[in-house]
Amino acid sequence: MAQGSLSLKKTVATLCTVALLSGSALPAASFSIKEEREVGEKLVYQVRQAFPLLEEPDISQYITSLGDDVLSVAGIQYFKYHFYVIKSSEFNAFSAPSGMIFFYSGLITKMESENELVAVLAHEIGHSVKRHIASGQKEGAYSTGAALALAILGIAVGGDAAPALITGALATGQTVNLHYSRVHEQEADALAYHWLCKMKRNPQAEVQMLAIMRRIARYRSEKLPQYLLTHPNPEERMNTVASFIDSDGIPEDTRVIDNFAFLRFKYRLLVLTEDPDTLRNYFGNRLARRDATEQTRAMATYGLARLACEEMNFDNALKLIDEVITVYPRKRILKVDKGVILTEAGKLNEALPLLEKVHRDDAASLYASWALGRLYQQMGRVQDALHCYKEVQRVNPGYPKLLFEMGQIEARQGNNGIANYYLASSQLYAGNMKMAKASLNRALGDTSMPKAFKKRCFDLQEKIKDLEK
Repeated sequence: MAQGSLSLKKTVATLCTVALLSGSALPAASFSIKEEREVGEKLVYQVRQAFPLLEEPDISQYITSLGDDVLSVAGIQYFKYHFYVIKSSEFNAFSAPSGMIFFYSGLITKMESENELVAVLAHEIGHSVKRHIASGQKEGAYSTGAALALAILGIAVGGDAAPALITGALATGQTVNLHYSRVHEQEADALAYHWLCKMKRNPQAEVQMLAIMRRIARYRSEKLPQYLLTHPNPEERMNTVASFIDSDGIPEDTRVIDNFAFLRFKYRLLVLTEDPDTLRNYFGNRLARRDATEQTRAMATYGLARLACEEMNFDNALKLIDEVITVYPRKRILKVDKGVILTEAGKLNEALPLLEKVHRDDAASLYASWALGRLYQQMGRVQDALHCYKEVQRVNPGYPKLLFEMGQIEARQGNNGIANYYLASSQLYAGNMKMAKASLNRALGDTSMPKAFKKRCFDLQEKIKDLEK
């Protein structure tokens, strides 16, 4: 309890910094890019303390690729955007300083298509591009920095904790507006609509996503999801976007999107977050539908395959994944899935040629690099494993599981200083500052550590100091 209380206090302090930097005394235009980056880093660390993040390479690479697609038509940006998936059943998403976009898994699993996911991504990017939190404070939407901090914290935390935080803000005698203003929502919706059209994606997906929000608002009126508290008026917004479409029509060159990648992503999230018995019923119902398409059946089978793997029923998992590969023989990511199942089943010699081929054929796949690295590690080929892990690290340097495995390899080779550096990095990115500092002190105490890693340790020490400010 004491540790959670301390974490909450740190989070409030960090968000007070956000509030002060974006307050009325300091207009959005004078909130420097450097300052916003620093605040963004602190906020991400606080989120890591408060929530489990789903950072598996295939999950991160997919949502990042969609975000990058939006950014490619959004014009020049001041920040490198980062996209995170939070493990939570909450129906929520939010944008934070310096291009940090957070999606709750509970929101994604309510979607039915990739275009719906891109529509929400575009909307959140729109809020970031327009810097609506900062501009809202400039316009007096929040009367004090402390009230703004508590309001943002309530938005981010959601669930049962939010009302207490919001009440605390109100108890100060201030008026706290948790909603984006109507103008903010109109701007973000208009940008999302415009960007979807430029990407040749069907803008009707924006209407469909708003319809989902409206339906959830009606059925859960006793406890509105956080996304509806912070992004209000789905009915009005749906009508506005629909009027854009009525006026302009659906572009003739709109792309037909194959939802294979989205459904694989969604079902991966479901298997990682939901009750197995509930999922068996869900996937079974999709298989039993009379109107089920080949894709519907194949992807429901995929979900059952991953579920069987999680439950260590490897023979069934392999049988099911082979059925999916029969439908999609050219989807390399399914071969990686099979390689992962074979590795988990201990069939390393069968997994090896499969994963090595995908790794050769698709050098950009972080999932293939990660899966092959773990296989090499189990086979004792540690240098090959490190090579694969470093491919992932170049793109995703803050993945805690990756850093932990790299530390394990270095420890087994007797490189204790380097091992403790990786362990400290893993603990920091997992949100455990106390353990990160202890591991870093052990690393710095190793006089045999190479100079390059000693410098990395000093850099990590400075990062920790910055995060604690």
